[in-house]
Amino acid sequence: MKASHRFISALCCSVLVSSIQSAYSQGFYFNAGGSYSFSSSNISYANLCPGVNGYPTYNDLTPFSFAGANETYTITQWGNGGTYSDVYKSLNKGFGGGAGFFISAGYGFTKNISTEVGFSYLPGTTLQSTYTNLNTIDASSNDVTTDNQTVVDNLTSSPIYRIMPEVKFSIPISKFTAYMKAGLIVGLGEKVTISNVYTDIETDNGNSFPQQGGNGNMSLTASGGLSLGYIGSLGVEYTLSNLLSVYCEFNIINESWSPTKGDITAFNIEGSNPPYTLTNSQFTYSNNYTSSGAVTYTNPNSNVVEVNSQYPKQTFSFNSYGFAIGVKFSIPTKKSAAPTSPDSPAKAN
Repeated sequence: MKASHRFISALCCSVLVSSIQSAYSQGFYFNAGGSYSFSSSNISYANLCPGVNGYPTYNDLTPFSFAGANETYTITQWGNGGTYSDVYKSLNKGFGGGAGFFISAGYGFTKNISTEVGFSYLPGTTLQSTYTNLNTIDASSNDVTTDNQTVVDNLTSSPIYRIMPEVKFSIPISKFTAYMKAGLIVGLGEKVTISNVYTDIETDNGNSFPQQGGNGNMSLTASGGLSLGYIGSLGVEYTLSNLLSVYCEFNIINESWSPTKGDITAFNIEGSNPPYTLTNSQFTYSNNYTSSGAVTYTNPNSNVVEVNSQYPKQTFSFNSYGFAIGVKFSIPTKKSAAPTSPDSPAKAN
């Protein structure tokens, strides 16, 4: 009798625990946590707007161009009694990497199928490239001219805000739950800014002309439009109590964005005579542009330039892979919050 009683008690307890777990796997729940991502797509070439004559260009790049992450080249030439050395270096990788945080709300239809809507934040990323050009011309033993140009470009993305509707498929195994999630990404408020600073120092130790120099800076912001993509995740959740769980997951994000408008916010080339004048600063990006370029001369003799109304469409990638850790807080439905014990008396008809 005692053995039979123990068996019945264990069976009732098992049924009760299973019922409670089932109750708390259904209903609403909330997630919160942090993430870290690694960019999986380098910026290969970004030309947000052509430049103008008089501003230094290098390797077919303009002041509003950025040529690829992790690219480096050095060119040295000799001729006409002098040396010419070009050095280009690009730092960092691409957009989409870094530490961020997220929150989400979900609803469990069963212990195996849930839906979630998440919101995530990722700080902006700055990529930097430098270009130096050193020309030394030895006209005679007493007359050496040196021209040293430096351009520093910064390509910066604004913080990334994402809304992510997802479907979650779970497989509970005791206190552990393995799961897979897949969903869409809608990015909000993306902006990319390219800015640069240019210095040019020219000297002649033969004093045929005094030291000369020039400085300049340009800046352009591309904005507008939504970024779209998708996300896939694999993770493991561990149950601490009926209400609280912790989890860790690996995710892959594929996301791209095309700005719809551009605005030149700085356009200065010091030392030019006459000074440069920008008569218009805003334009749109289009697949069906009709002009030859965004920046053109309206009066070359007076250095007056104007931004045309359209420029070819540009696309940026925010692809990444990374991991996230978080906490899940469950809120069971009223119907499932108080499961019936097997020992409870049945209601009389």
